[in-house]
Amino acid sequence: PTVIFFTVTPTSVPVNGIAVLAGATANATRAWITSDKFPSWDVPLTFSGNTSPMPSTSSFSLNASGPGGTAVPQTVTLTVGQSPPRILFFRAAPLRVPRGQTTTLSWQTTNATRVVLLGYGDVPLSGTKVVTPLDTTEYQLQAHNASTVIDVKIINVAVADWVCSAGTCVAAPVGTALTKYRTRAECLTACVRWICA
Repeated sequence: PTVIFFTVTPTSVPVNGIAVLAGATANATRAWITSDKFPSWDVPLTFSGNTSPMPSTSSFSLNASGPGGTAVPQTVTLTVGQSPPRILFFRAAPLRVPRGQTTTLSWQTTNATRVVLLGYGDVPLSGTKVVTPLDTTEYQLQAHNASTVIDVKIINVAVADWVCSAGTCVAAPVGTALTKYRTRAECLTACVRWICA
């Protein structure tokens, strides 16, 4: 008897991932798979089938026997790596702020060992950060781990100029015809003049 071929596809999966074992034998009456992690099991002489969800790296050997003895087994290894990191959410509240005011970025990740907020460096795996954008700004969050996959989420925070509306400084509404001021101090000065007029 001979083991013609034995493969695992793909050769690497995340934790609890599933792969396909396939193999073929010749001149055999029995074929079976042995593993360093699972009890042996019989397979058809030519077969293809899914593994169970794999918790860790495992080796599998295809064995065959028949008239004349036992074939030289072929062995494959299925590498099980860390599940890819995921950003469950990445938000800014509020999404639109008057110039010079703050917004709070918040995020939650899973399977990450390192999280980076571009421009700010490493941040907690899940958390918040108060930022003060000077202009409309794109914030990018990256989640990393030992896998080769990186999850990325992007949010844009719009920054509005100030306007004096009925004696109060507020963020300029989109499309407003009111006079815009780049700083709150300029707006307050204009509002004082408006109130005193």
